[in-house]
Amino acid sequence: LARLVLGGMFVYLGALKLGAPFEFLKGIRLYKVIPDEPPILLNSIGIILPWLEILCGAALILGTRIRAAAVLMALMLAVFTPMILRRGLEIRAEKGISFFKVAFDCGCGTGVVETWKKLLENTGLFVLAIYTTTSRARRFGEVRAVLKADAVSKPTITAKADSVAERPIAAK
Repeated sequence: LARLVLGGMFVYLGALKLGAPFEFLKGIRLYKVIPDEPPILLNSIGIILPWLEILCGAALILGTRIRAAAVLMALMLAVFTPMILRRGLEIRAEKGISFFKVAFDCGCGTGVVETWKKLLENTGLFVLAIYTTTSRARRFGEVRAVLKADAVSKPTITAKADSVAERPIAAK
């Protein structure tokens, strides 16, 4: 379930960014992390990042390269989340308002969001990415195998009919 939620979110957000590439590029520039010169660098990130999000999300949904996709997602979230926090704190200082009232377009594709809600969302996604990275279940079919392996490893007591008298009588 964690895999599907995380994968679905990344496919959705990546697709939103692809649908509005210029707004996404403007959002990236607001963070002042990537230099404007040479423009190829900023443009490349604007093109590659949404596709990377979609690819990682699809990998999780389809059950292929799960660990690699989840690690990449965790790394992206580990970069994006502090940037959102920093930008939110800058806006709070500029406007002199409560941090909980700071809202801006973080470049995630969803438009203007309240910073604290986006930070909670990203933290939740980060936890899901770490969980998915460390989970033993790899694919849908393997989930059952992992559950069965857990059941087999736990000793169970079963009653066994040892004598003929304890066996059920078959109808003739």
